[in-house]
Order: sequence, then C-alpha cells, then structure tokens
Amino acid sequence: MSYKIFETTKHNYDPVNEYIDDQARLKRSASTWRNAKSIALILIALGLFILLSAWAYYFFKKPHRLVSLSEINQKVLNNEERLIKNEKRLPVEEEVSLNSYNNQLQDKINEKDQEILELKNQLENNPKNETLKKEKEKIENDKKELEKKLSQQNNVQTDVIHFKSIKSVINNQPIVIYTRLQYDDPRNQEPTTVTCYISFDNPEYPTIELGFIESDFNITPYLRNQTGITYDQVQNVKNNYCQY
Repeated sequence: MSYKIFETTKHNYDPVNEYIDDQARLKRSASTWRNAKSIALILIALGLFILLSAWAYYFFKKPHRLVSLSEINQKVLNNEERLIKNEKRLPVEEEVSLNSYNNQLQDKINEKDQEILELKNQLENNPKNETLKKEKEKIENDKKELEKKLSQQNNVQTDVIHFKSIKSVINNQPIVIYTRLQYDDPRNQEPTTVTCYISFDNPEYPTIELGFIESDFNITPYLRNQTGITYDQVQNVKNNYCQY
C-alpha cells in the first residue's frame, strides 16, 4: 500500500505586519506634532496680538502734552525772575538795630505773660485777693503797651510772626510752651492765625506741634518711651499755657 506525501509551505508575515504598524505610528506621531506646533504658533501669535493691542490702547488713551522749546524757556525765565524777586538782601545796620529792639520788646512781653500766668494761678487759690487782682490788671496793661510799641515798630513789615513763650514742667521735664501769632498786617491788633507747640529742654526730644486751638496733636513713640508723658498731660498743658 502506497502513501501520498503532501507538502505545504507556511509563510511568516509578522515582520511585514510590524513594519506596517511602525510606519502607521510614525505617521500618527508626525501628524500630532504638526498639529501641536500649529496650535502653539497660533497661541503665540494671539498673545502678541493682545499685547500689541493693549500697548496701542495705552498710548491712544494716555494724555499727550506737547511743550514747545520756547514755552520751556519762558517758564525757566519766569522762575528765575521769581527767585530774584524773592531773594532777601542783607540787612543794613539800621535794620539790625531795629530787629534787636523788637526782640527786646518781645522778651518783655513774654515776661509779662509769665507773670500774668503766675498771678492767675494765685488767684485761683485766693480769688478775693484784691491786691493780686490789681497787680494782674497792671501787668496786663503793661503788656498791651509793649504789644502796641512792637506793632508800631513792625508797621513797615508784612507777614510778621511773633512768639510768646511760657516755661513750665511736664512729667518732671522742663519745657517751654511757644505760641505763634502770625500777622498779615502787623498794624493789626489781632493776629491772623495763632498756633502753639511744646519745646523740651533736652534737644534730643522732638517738639510737640499742638497746632490751632481746635487741632489734635500726636506724641511720637520715642518721646513717650523717653519721658513717659501721656496725651492727657499734653492736653492739659495746651489748655492752660497756649495763648490762643
């Protein structure tokens, strides 16, 4: 009995399939990269457009002022002219003598203020003392005469500021209470503005600006720590010693 032998041939296509798959993946990767690059370029272009638009809008809305060279030169000349007009000349000998006399008058007025304050305090303890009352009235009249003389001496000046001072103590610290009296016209009997401030005997301590009679004031933390003074103590000094 004879047997038939059948021969078959088997083909392996795996390498071909892998090559096809690899090519497909490469094509997909290239397509994705191109898309991503296109999107990135679009976003960059959009960002630049927005930035340039904002910049253009800013310059469009910004107020422009064109100043000519002649205008600048004119302003410089005006400023120089103003400085020349405001420049103070050196005082002559007569003016120095006059200022010295005025300072002497002001010192006497300050002394009268101190005496009046002391008599006022004595009268608070003894209000029926007629001798103290007459003495206080006399000193007040003397003070008015001195102020009248000082006003007459200053009748050729403008924007004059007088200072009245009273010595006192706050929290064991020697102080001087200065009252500023500013006159637009020194011939006037009443000042235009009156302000006040406290100066300490110790130059390391800053002054306390009390301002007008209705103004509030501040005490620096450094001054509080160094002297221990309180707001109420300073307010009491303002109420009793500032000569508004």
